Amino acid sequence: MRAWLRLVLPVVDLIAAAFVQLRAADAPPSTTQPSTGATGTWKWTAPGPGGDIDFILKIKQDGETVTGSLVGFNGDESPIADGKIQDGKLSFKVTRDFNGNPVTTLYTATLADGELKGKSETIFAQDFEAKREQQ
Repeated sequence: MRAWLRLVLPVVDLIAAAFVQLRAADAPPSTTQPSTGATGTWKWTAPGPGGDIDFILKIKQDGETVTGSLVGFNGDESPIADGKIQDGKLSFKVTRDFNGNPVTTLYTATLADGELKGKSETIFAQDFEAKREQQ
């Protein structure tokens, strides 16, 4: 390799690296806000046989896995099972004891605009809309 080429190539590399850094510094900051996902405390009220029932759903999202608990009937807190969220679609199951009998309810909802809109299905289906509680 010619001597002048050995001197010029490192200088060209330095200029190219400086140009890349300057272009990155000139780029506008990202305006995309990270999604908060499903993690949080969600509340809704649904009609029950003895009057309205207040539900409190406490969930934590880790990737597509969702864990947590649901407070509902008689203020009892029940763990959620098989919790997952994919493309804004949340699903989980809650099994409660009714007079010694396990009863499982499937919850499905769509997460959009800070709300969970979905339904709970046991023997029959019931729609719900939950709002995230402000921290």
